[in-house]
Amino acid sequence: MPADAGRSGNTARGLTAALAACVFWGVNVAASKIAVGGFPPFAAAFLRFSMAAAVLSPAVMRARPLSRGEWRLYLPLAAVGIAGFSVTYFLGLKRTTAADASVVIGANPLATMLIELVWLRTALRGRRAAGIVLSMGGIAATTIGAATAGGDELQRIGGDLLLIVAVVAWSAYTVGNRLATRDRSPVEVAARMTMLGALILAAPAAASGQLASVRTASLGDWAALVYTGTVAAAVAYALWAAAVRDIGPTGAALSLNLVPVLGLISSAVMLGERLPLSTLAGAALVVSGILLAEWPARRRPQPAPIEAMESAEAAGGTPR
Repeated sequence: MPADAGRSGNTARGLTAALAACVFWGVNVAASKIAVGGFPPFAAAFLRFSMAAAVLSPAVMRARPLSRGEWRLYLPLAAVGIAGFSVTYFLGLKRTTAADASVVIGANPLATMLIELVWLRTALRGRRAAGIVLSMGGIAATTIGAATAGGDELQRIGGDLLLIVAVVAWSAYTVGNRLATRDRSPVEVAARMTMLGALILAAPAAASGQLASVRTASLGDWAALVYTGTVAAAVAYALWAAAVRDIGPTGAALSLNLVPVLGLISSAVMLGERLPLSTLAGAALVVSGILLAEWPARRRPQPAPIEAMESAEAAGGTPR
């Protein structure tokens, strides 16, 4: 097979994998909103990542054990990025709309840039800075819209603020996770992180008595939770890792613009939520900000196979 044909096939496969992962993540917000209606936040978080860990567990069966230094990295990352993120995510969804959540969570790539700026002291060039400002404006528009929407405004604003905390936790995890994927595959790291996160969440889920919800949740609640734990948290991440391997982190990242848009569509279709102008404007600003910050300034040559693998590991993360 000619080299060009091979590269073309890899690109098509990578784009398909990235788009599929983003579709699964876009639908996940509405599914999570359904799940949290039947499962309290600690129970939902524990069960979700227990399912994800079970699906991803084959990735660690033949892997070498963690070193002492890796344990010191993995434990705080799992506490912040799995346990902390998931609890604040479900607490926020309990209080606000899935449409608001789609906009706030959709700003994650820009929040990650800010964490990198502070933590890793990376350069923040003009276009990225403008993208972050646009994205923050989108979140502000959504939250202000929630404050003037009528009904229980304080509860909805509180939910939006909790989701912002969740985004910060996830972004910090994403940046720190790059250290974990230097010597291990992204899928193996994701498996270990979800296992540790589930273990951390087990105690509060049991002590709070929330696990009793497994007996009272409806079939629809269970279906939504299984989707978030297996499809969105495990299958989608494996697809994303494959996409980064085939088309690189920059090419894959552009498809993340679909997540807030698909989140809004699924919120309207699956939950019947009304999409106010402030939420639509917020989503437009967030997507514009990501495009402005992430769109390549010029066409770059495709990386060689070994460079592509290194890029995939550098962009590793864990399921949303």
